[in-house]
Amino acid sequence: MKVATCVGVLLTLVSAVGLPAAVSAQEPTAPTAARRTPEELKKLSEQALADAKSGKFEQAIQVWLDILDEVTEGGRADVHANLAVAYKMAKDLPAAWYHLTAYLRMAVREDKAAGKELEALERSLAADHGKVGITCQPEGCRVYLAFSRDAVDPTRVPAGKGPALACPLTWWFPAGDHEVLVVKEGFVPQVLKVTANVRGGVGSFAAVLEEIPAFGRLEVEGTGKAIQVFINGSLEGRVPFGRRLKAGTYELMVGRPGEEPWKKTIVIEADKTLVERPAPFQPQVVRSDEPIAPTPGIAKKLESEGRFPTWQTVLMAGGAALLAAGGVVQYLGYSANQDLLDKYPAAEQDYAKWLENRDGYKKEFEDSVSPLRATSIALYGVGGAAAAAGLVWLLVDRPERGAADGAAVPLTVAPLEPSLGVGLSLGAGF
Repeated sequence: MKVATCVGVLLTLVSAVGLPAAVSAQEPTAPTAARRTPEELKKLSEQALADAKSGKFEQAIQVWLDILDEVTEGGRADVHANLAVAYKMAKDLPAAWYHLTAYLRMAVREDKAAGKELEALERSLAADHGKVGITCQPEGCRVYLAFSRDAVDPTRVPAGKGPALACPLTWWFPAGDHEVLVVKEGFVPQVLKVTANVRGGVGSFAAVLEEIPAFGRLEVEGTGKAIQVFINGSLEGRVPFGRRLKAGTYELMVGRPGEEPWKKTIVIEADKTLVERPAPFQPQVVRSDEPIAPTPGIAKKLESEGRFPTWQTVLMAGGAALLAAGGVVQYLGYSANQDLLDKYPAAEQDYAKWLENRDGYKKEFEDSVSPLRATSIALYGVGGAAAAAGLVWLLVDRPERGAADGAAVPLTVAPLEPSLGVGLSLGAGF
Protein backbone atom coordinates (compact mmCIF):
# COMPACT_ATOMS: atom_id res chain seq x y z
CA MET A 1 0.00 0.00 0.00
CA LYS A 2 2.85 2.36 0.79
CA VAL A 3 4.35 1.84 -2.63
CA ALA A 4 1.00 2.31 -4.29
CA THR A 5 0.47 5.54 -2.35
CA CYS A 6 3.87 6.86 -3.53
CA VAL A 7 3.00 5.87 -7.06
CA GLY A 8 -0.24 7.73 -6.81
CA VAL A 9 1.43 10.89 -5.55
CA LEU A 10 4.10 10.77 -8.29
CA LEU A 11 1.58 10.05 -11.00
CA THR A 12 -0.29 13.10 -9.82
CA LEU A 13 2.82 15.07 -10.78
CA VAL A 14 2.88 13.16 -14.05
CA SER A 15 -0.70 14.03 -14.81
CA ALA A 16 0.00 17.70 -14.09
CA VAL A 17 2.72 17.83 -16.74
CA GLY A 18 1.69 14.66 -18.50
CA LEU A 19 2.68 13.58 -21.94
CA PRO A 20 -0.78 12.76 -23.36
CA ALA A 21 -1.86 16.40 -23.50
CA ALA A 22 1.48 17.47 -24.97
CA VAL A 23 1.37 14.77 -27.62
CA SER A 24 -2.19 15.51 -28.67
CA ALA A 25 -1.39 19.24 -28.87
CA GLN A 26 1.61 18.95 -31.14
CA GLU A 27 1.37 20.10 -34.72
CA PRO A 28 0.69 17.33 -37.24
CA THR A 29 3.69 16.24 -39.27
CA ALA A 30 3.84 14.14 -42.39
CA PRO A 31 4.43 10.51 -41.38
CA THR A 32 7.57 8.87 -42.79
CA ALA A 33 9.07 5.41 -42.61
CA ALA A 34 11.15 6.45 -39.56
CA ARG A 35 8.61 8.62 -37.70
CA ARG A 36 5.20 7.95 -36.22
CA THR A 37 2.07 10.04 -36.45
CA PRO A 38 0.82 12.16 -33.48
CA GLU A 39 -2.02 9.68 -32.98
CA GLU A 40 0.41 6.78 -32.73
CA LEU A 41 2.60 8.67 -30.25
CA LYS A 42 -0.44 9.53 -28.13
CA LYS A 43 -1.50 5.89 -27.91
CA LEU A 44 2.01 4.85 -26.93
CA SER A 45 2.20 7.51 -24.19
CA GLU A 46 -1.19 6.45 -22.82
CA GLN A 47 0.01 2.85 -22.71
CA ALA A 48 3.17 3.95 -20.87
CA LEU A 49 1.08 5.80 -18.27
CA ALA A 50 -1.05 2.70 -17.80
CA ASP A 51 2.09 0.61 -17.30
CA ALA A 52 3.44 3.11 -14.75
CA LYS A 53 0.14 3.10 -12.76
CA SER A 54 0.32 -0.69 -12.58
CA GLY A 55 3.94 -0.60 -11.39
CA LYS A 56 5.53 -1.65 -14.71
CA PHE A 57 8.07 1.14 -14.63
CA GLU A 58 10.65 -0.56 -16.83
CA GLN A 59 8.12 -0.98 -19.63
CA ALA A 60 6.95 2.62 -19.30
CA ILE A 61 10.55 3.85 -19.39
CA GLN A 62 11.29 1.95 -22.60
CA VAL A 63 8.25 3.45 -24.32
CA TRP A 64 9.04 7.02 -23.26
CA LEU A 65 12.69 6.67 -24.31
CA ASP A 66 11.54 5.26 -27.63
CA ILE A 67 9.31 8.25 -28.45
CA LEU A 68 11.48 10.96 -26.84
CA ASP A 69 13.17 12.11 -30.06
CA GLU A 70 9.95 12.03 -32.11
CA VAL A 71 7.72 14.37 -30.09
CA THR A 72 7.75 18.14 -30.52
CA GLU A 73 10.10 20.28 -28.46
CA GLY A 74 7.30 21.30 -26.10
CA GLY A 75 6.18 17.71 -25.60
CA ARG A 76 9.76 16.59 -24.97
CA ALA A 77 9.86 18.43 -21.62
CA ASP A 78 6.82 16.44 -20.44
CA VAL A 79 8.42 13.18 -21.54
CA HIS A 80 11.48 14.02 -19.41
CA ALA A 81 9.17 14.68 -16.43
CA ASN A 82 7.50 11.30 -16.88
CA LEU A 83 10.87 9.58 -17.16
CA ALA A 84 12.13 11.32 -13.99
CA VAL A 85 9.18 9.93 -12.04
CA ALA A 86 9.50 6.44 -13.50
CA TYR A 87 13.26 6.26 -12.90
CA LYS A 88 12.84 7.37 -9.30
CA MET A 89 10.26 4.66 -8.69
CA ALA A 90 12.66 2.16 -10.31
CA LYS A 91 15.36 3.28 -7.81
CA ASP A 92 17.60 4.73 -10.54
CA LEU A 93 18.32 8.09 -8.95
CA PRO A 94 21.05 9.30 -11.40
CA ALA A 95 18.68 8.80 -14.34
CA ALA A 96 15.84 10.44 -12.41
CA TRP A 97 18.10 13.46 -11.67
CA TYR A 98 19.16 13.67 -15.34
CA HIS A 99 15.62 13.72 -16.74
CA LEU A 100 14.28 16.02 -14.04
CA THR A 101 17.11 18.46 -14.82
CA ALA A 102 16.20 18.25 -18.52
CA TYR A 103 12.55 18.89 -17.70
CA LEU A 104 13.34 22.02 -15.66
CA ARG A 105 15.61 23.30 -18.41
CA MET A 106 12.89 22.89 -21.06
CA ALA A 107 9.82 23.84 -19.01
CA VAL A 108 8.07 26.98 -20.19
CA ARG A 109 7.10 27.99 -16.65
CA GLU A 110 8.70 27.72 -13.23
CA ASP A 111 7.97 24.47 -11.40
CA LYS A 112 8.90 24.93 -7.73
CA ALA A 113 7.79 21.43 -6.75
CA ALA A 114 10.04 19.87 -9.37
CA GLY A 115 12.89 22.15 -8.24
CA LYS A 116 12.56 20.93 -4.63
CA GLU A 117 12.44 17.36 -5.85
CA LEU A 118 15.73 17.95 -7.75
CA GLU A 119 17.39 19.31 -4.60
CA ALA A 120 16.26 16.26 -2.66
CA LEU A 121 17.66 13.95 -5.32
CA GLU A 122 21.03 15.73 -5.24
CA ARG A 123 21.26 15.39 -1.45
CA SER A 124 20.58 11.66 -1.73
CA LEU A 125 23.10 11.16 -4.53
CA ALA A 126 25.88 13.20 -2.86
CA ALA A 127 26.22 10.59 -0.11
CA ASP A 128 27.84 7.97 -2.33
CA HIS A 129 27.95 9.44 -5.86
CA GLY A 130 30.13 12.00 -7.61
CA LYS A 131 29.03 14.42 -10.32
CA VAL A 132 30.95 14.11 -13.61
CA GLY A 133 30.86 16.41 -16.62
CA ILE A 134 31.69 15.00 -20.07
CA THR A 135 32.40 17.11 -23.16
CA CYS A 136 32.87 15.79 -26.68
CA GLN A 137 34.46 16.78 -29.94
CA PRO A 138 33.04 17.02 -32.54
CA GLU A 139 29.55 18.23 -31.72
CA GLY A 140 26.65 15.81 -31.96
CA CYS A 141 28.26 12.91 -30.09
CA ARG A 142 26.23 10.48 -27.99
CA VAL A 143 27.28 8.77 -24.76
CA TYR A 144 26.48 5.22 -23.67
CA LEU A 145 26.83 4.68 -19.93
CA ALA A 146 26.89 0.92 -20.47
CA PHE A 147 28.40 -1.13 -23.27
CA SER A 148 29.63 -4.63 -24.01
CA ARG A 149 32.93 -5.72 -25.51
CA ASP A 150 33.44 -8.55 -27.98
CA ALA A 151 34.80 -11.47 -25.98
CA VAL A 152 36.21 -13.15 -29.11
CA ASP A 153 37.81 -10.06 -30.67
CA PRO A 154 38.58 -7.35 -28.09
CA THR A 155 39.78 -5.02 -30.87
CA ARG A 156 36.29 -4.66 -32.29
CA VAL A 157 34.19 -1.60 -31.47
CA PRO A 158 32.17 -2.09 -28.23
CA ALA A 159 28.40 -2.21 -28.56
CA GLY A 160 26.46 0.42 -26.59
CA LYS A 161 23.71 -0.70 -24.23
CA GLY A 162 20.78 1.32 -22.95
CA PRO A 163 19.86 4.83 -24.07
CA ALA A 164 22.41 7.00 -25.87
CA LEU A 165 22.60 10.39 -24.11
CA ALA A 166 23.46 13.65 -25.81
CA CYS A 167 26.91 15.13 -25.18
CA PRO A 168 27.88 17.37 -23.35
CA LEU A 169 26.57 15.32 -20.45
CA THR A 170 26.49 15.72 -16.68
CA TRP A 171 25.86 12.53 -14.70
CA TRP A 172 26.09 11.16 -11.19
CA PHE A 173 28.34 8.11 -10.99
CA PRO A 174 28.97 5.88 -7.94
CA ALA A 175 32.31 6.79 -6.34
CA GLY A 176 35.25 5.33 -8.25
CA ASP A 177 36.41 4.79 -11.82
CA HIS A 178 34.05 4.13 -14.72
CA GLU A 179 34.08 3.81 -18.51
CA VAL A 180 31.60 5.25 -20.98
CA LEU A 181 31.34 4.83 -24.75
CA VAL A 182 31.26 7.98 -26.89
CA VAL A 183 30.02 7.56 -30.47
CA LYS A 184 29.19 9.58 -33.58
CA GLU A 185 28.49 8.36 -37.07
CA GLY A 186 31.54 8.70 -39.28
CA PHE A 187 33.97 8.78 -36.32
CA VAL A 188 35.94 6.16 -34.41
CA PRO A 189 34.10 5.37 -31.12
CA GLN A 190 36.04 6.11 -27.95
CA VAL A 191 35.93 4.43 -24.56
CA LEU A 192 36.38 7.28 -22.08
CA LYS A 193 37.53 6.68 -18.52
CA VAL A 194 35.97 8.92 -15.86
CA THR A 195 36.38 9.16 -12.08
CA ALA A 196 33.61 10.11 -9.67
CA ASN A 197 34.57 11.84 -6.41
CA VAL A 198 32.10 12.02 -3.53
CA ARG A 199 33.97 14.89 -1.84
CA GLY A 200 32.18 17.47 -3.95
CA GLY A 201 32.94 19.31 -7.16
CA VAL A 202 32.35 18.18 -10.70
CA GLY A 203 34.92 16.01 -12.42
CA SER A 204 35.55 17.15 -16.00
CA PHE A 205 36.48 14.75 -18.79
CA ALA A 206 36.71 15.25 -22.54
CA ALA A 207 36.35 12.84 -25.43
CA VAL A 208 37.91 13.69 -28.81
CA LEU A 209 36.82 11.39 -31.62
CA GLU A 210 38.86 10.82 -34.77
CA GLU A 211 37.07 10.90 -38.09
CA ILE A 212 36.89 7.60 -39.93
CA PRO A 213 38.64 8.24 -43.25
CA ALA A 214 36.41 7.80 -46.28
CA PHE A 215 37.91 5.91 -49.22
CA GLY A 216 37.39 5.87 -52.95
CA ARG A 217 39.21 4.16 -55.79
CA LEU A 218 41.39 5.41 -58.64
CA GLU A 219 41.92 3.47 -61.84
CA VAL A 220 44.24 4.59 -64.65
CA GLU A 221 43.77 2.87 -67.98
CA GLY A 222 46.18 2.80 -70.89
CA THR A 223 48.33 0.66 -73.16
CA GLY A 224 52.04 0.60 -73.66
CA LYS A 225 55.11 -0.40 -71.72
CA ALA A 226 56.75 1.35 -68.78
CA ILE A 227 53.96 3.94 -68.37
CA GLN A 228 54.42 5.08 -64.78
CA VAL A 229 51.81 6.55 -62.42
CA PHE A 230 52.75 9.24 -59.90
CA ILE A 231 50.41 10.49 -57.14
CA ASN A 232 51.44 13.75 -55.46
CA GLY A 233 54.91 13.32 -56.96
CA SER A 234 55.45 9.79 -55.65
CA LEU A 235 55.81 6.79 -57.97
CA GLU A 236 52.92 4.42 -57.18
CA GLY A 237 52.92 1.92 -60.02
CA ARG A 238 52.42 1.39 -63.73
CA VAL A 239 49.45 1.38 -66.11
CA PRO A 240 47.01 -0.36 -65.87
CA PHE A 241 46.79 1.02 -62.33
CA GLY A 242 44.25 0.63 -59.51
CA ARG A 243 44.48 1.89 -55.94
CA ARG A 244 42.17 2.53 -52.95
CA LEU A 245 42.74 6.11 -51.75
CA LYS A 246 41.39 8.37 -49.03
CA ALA A 247 38.78 10.78 -50.25
CA GLY A 248 40.43 14.07 -51.21
CA THR A 249 42.32 15.96 -53.90
CA TYR A 250 45.46 14.59 -55.55
CA GLU A 251 47.93 15.53 -58.29
CA LEU A 252 48.07 12.71 -60.84
CA MET A 253 50.94 12.39 -63.33
CA VAL A 254 51.29 9.66 -65.94
CA GLY A 255 54.22 9.21 -68.32
CA ARG A 256 57.41 7.43 -69.16
CA PRO A 257 61.01 8.44 -69.80
CA GLY A 258 61.48 10.26 -73.09
CA GLU A 259 57.93 11.64 -73.21
CA GLU A 260 56.24 14.70 -71.77
CA PRO A 261 54.10 13.63 -68.75
CA TRP A 262 50.30 13.87 -68.67
CA LYS A 263 49.14 15.74 -65.56
CA LYS A 264 45.76 16.34 -63.92
CA THR A 265 44.30 17.38 -60.56
CA ILE A 266 41.80 14.71 -59.50
CA VAL A 267 39.23 14.44 -56.72
CA ILE A 268 38.58 11.06 -55.07
CA GLU A 269 35.07 10.78 -53.61
CA ALA A 270 34.04 8.40 -50.85
CA ASP A 271 32.75 5.03 -52.04
CA LYS A 272 33.21 5.97 -55.70
CA THR A 273 35.62 4.86 -58.42
CA LEU A 274 37.37 7.42 -60.61
CA VAL A 275 38.59 6.11 -63.96
CA GLU A 276 41.18 8.17 -65.83
CA ARG A 277 42.11 7.53 -69.45
CA PRO A 278 45.14 9.78 -70.17
CA ALA A 279 45.40 11.29 -73.63
CA PRO A 280 47.86 9.54 -75.96
CA PHE A 281 51.38 10.36 -74.93
CA GLN A 282 53.03 12.73 -77.39
CA PRO A 283 56.77 12.12 -77.79
CA GLN A 284 58.74 15.28 -77.28
CA VAL A 285 62.31 15.91 -78.32
CA VAL A 286 63.81 17.19 -75.12
CA ARG A 287 67.40 17.28 -76.37
CA SER A 288 69.48 16.38 -79.36
CA ASP A 289 71.72 13.36 -79.01
CA GLU A 290 73.23 13.82 -82.50
CA PRO A 291 76.97 14.51 -82.34
CA ILE A 292 78.25 17.84 -83.57
CA ALA A 293 80.70 16.56 -86.18
CA PRO A 294 83.63 18.83 -86.94
CA THR A 295 84.06 19.88 -90.55
CA PRO A 296 87.60 20.52 -91.62
CA GLY A 297 88.43 23.73 -93.38
CA ILE A 298 89.25 23.79 -97.09
CA ALA A 299 92.99 24.06 -97.74
CA LYS A 300 94.38 23.89 -101.23
CA LYS A 301 97.67 25.12 -102.58
CA LEU A 302 97.07 27.31 -105.55
CA GLU A 303 99.51 27.21 -108.39
CA SER A 304 99.29 29.77 -111.03
CA GLU A 305 101.02 30.73 -114.14
CA GLY A 306 101.88 34.30 -114.65
CA ARG A 307 100.75 36.89 -112.11
CA PHE A 308 99.99 35.42 -108.69
CA PRO A 309 96.42 36.30 -107.42
CA THR A 310 97.52 37.82 -104.13
CA TRP A 311 94.32 39.40 -102.86
CA GLN A 312 92.12 36.50 -103.92
CA THR A 313 94.47 34.13 -102.14
CA VAL A 314 94.50 36.24 -98.98
CA LEU A 315 90.70 36.35 -98.96
CA MET A 316 90.38 32.62 -99.48
CA ALA A 317 93.10 31.85 -96.92
CA GLY A 318 91.41 34.10 -94.36
CA GLY A 319 88.10 32.40 -95.03
CA ALA A 320 89.77 28.99 -94.67
CA ALA A 321 91.30 30.10 -91.35
CA LEU A 322 87.88 31.19 -90.09
CA LEU A 323 86.39 27.89 -91.22
CA ALA A 324 89.13 26.04 -89.38
CA ALA A 325 88.47 28.10 -86.26
CA GLY A 326 84.77 27.29 -86.61
CA GLY A 327 85.66 23.62 -86.77
CA VAL A 328 87.74 23.88 -83.58
CA VAL A 329 84.94 25.67 -81.73
CA GLN A 330 82.41 23.15 -83.02
CA TYR A 331 84.58 20.30 -81.78
CA LEU A 332 84.75 21.91 -78.35
CA GLY A 333 80.95 22.17 -78.36
CA TYR A 334 80.69 18.54 -79.42
CA SER A 335 82.95 17.46 -76.54
CA ALA A 336 80.97 19.56 -74.05
CA ASN A 337 77.71 18.05 -75.33
CA GLN A 338 79.09 14.52 -74.93
CA ASP A 339 80.07 15.33 -71.35
CA LEU A 340 76.50 16.49 -70.64
CA LEU A 341 75.05 13.34 -72.17
CA ASP A 342 77.23 11.27 -69.84
CA LYS A 343 76.30 13.42 -66.86
CA TYR A 344 72.56 13.32 -67.57
CA PRO A 345 71.88 9.91 -69.21
CA ALA A 346 68.71 9.67 -71.29
CA ALA A 347 68.29 5.95 -70.54
CA GLU A 348 67.22 6.60 -66.91
CA GLN A 349 64.23 4.33 -66.12
CA ASP A 350 63.02 6.13 -63.03
CA TYR A 351 60.64 8.75 -64.35
CA ALA A 352 61.32 11.32 -61.64
CA LYS A 353 65.09 10.97 -62.19
CA TRP A 354 64.54 11.19 -65.95
CA LEU A 355 62.70 14.51 -65.53
CA GLU A 356 65.52 15.77 -63.29
CA ASN A 357 68.11 14.76 -65.93
CA ARG A 358 66.11 16.47 -68.67
CA ASP A 359 65.91 19.78 -66.81
CA GLY A 360 69.58 19.66 -65.77
CA TYR A 361 70.69 18.89 -69.31
CA LYS A 362 68.63 21.76 -70.77
CA LYS A 363 70.05 24.28 -68.31
CA GLU A 364 73.73 23.32 -68.76
CA PHE A 365 73.30 22.96 -72.54
CA GLU A 366 72.10 26.56 -72.76
CA ASP A 367 74.93 27.75 -70.50
CA SER A 368 77.89 25.92 -72.05
CA VAL A 369 77.11 24.28 -75.40
CA SER A 370 74.80 26.83 -77.04
CA PRO A 371 77.39 29.68 -76.97
CA LEU A 372 79.97 27.40 -78.66
CA ARG A 373 77.44 26.32 -81.24
CA ALA A 374 76.51 29.94 -82.04
CA THR A 375 80.20 30.92 -82.31
CA SER A 376 80.99 28.05 -84.66
CA ILE A 377 78.02 28.93 -86.88
CA ALA A 378 79.20 32.55 -87.04
CA LEU A 379 82.75 31.51 -87.93
CA TYR A 380 81.49 29.12 -90.58
CA GLY A 381 79.29 31.82 -92.04
CA VAL A 382 81.94 34.54 -92.15
CA GLY A 383 84.74 32.16 -93.19
CA GLY A 384 82.63 30.48 -95.85
CA ALA A 385 81.52 33.83 -97.24
CA ALA A 386 85.15 35.06 -97.36
CA ALA A 387 86.42 31.89 -98.99
CA ALA A 388 83.57 31.88 -101.51
CA ALA A 389 84.12 35.55 -102.30
CA GLY A 390 87.82 34.96 -102.87
CA LEU A 391 87.11 31.95 -105.08
CA VAL A 392 84.52 33.82 -107.17
CA TRP A 393 86.91 36.76 -107.56
CA LEU A 394 89.61 34.37 -108.66
CA LEU A 395 87.33 32.66 -111.20
CA VAL A 396 86.11 35.97 -112.60
CA ASP A 397 89.63 37.39 -112.88
CA ARG A 398 91.46 34.23 -114.05
CA PRO A 399 89.77 33.50 -117.40
CA GLU A 400 91.14 36.67 -118.97
CA ARG A 401 94.71 35.78 -117.98
CA GLY A 402 94.13 32.10 -118.62
CA ALA A 403 92.99 32.79 -122.17
CA ALA A 404 96.09 34.80 -122.82
CA ASP A 405 98.32 32.07 -121.44
CA GLY A 406 96.30 29.26 -123.03
CA ALA A 407 95.53 27.74 -119.66
CA ALA A 408 92.26 26.05 -118.60
CA VAL A 409 90.45 26.63 -115.34
CA PRO A 410 89.11 23.24 -114.19
CA LEU A 411 86.55 23.37 -111.29
CA THR A 412 85.71 20.20 -109.36
CA VAL A 413 83.21 19.35 -106.62
CA ALA A 414 83.66 16.03 -104.76
CA PRO A 415 82.71 14.41 -101.44
CA LEU A 416 85.13 14.68 -98.58
CA GLU A 417 87.06 11.64 -97.48
CA PRO A 418 84.94 9.59 -95.02
CA SER A 419 87.58 10.08 -92.35
CA LEU A 420 87.11 13.85 -92.55
CA GLY A 421 83.39 13.88 -91.82
CA VAL A 422 80.32 14.78 -93.87
CA GLY A 423 80.50 17.48 -96.58
CA LEU A 424 81.82 18.45 -100.01
CA SER A 425 85.22 19.64 -101.27
CA LEU A 426 85.63 22.35 -103.83
CA GLY A 427 88.78 22.44 -105.97
CA ALA A 428 90.02 24.69 -108.72
CA GLY A 429 93.03 24.23 -111.00
CA PHE A 430 94.99 27.02 -112.68
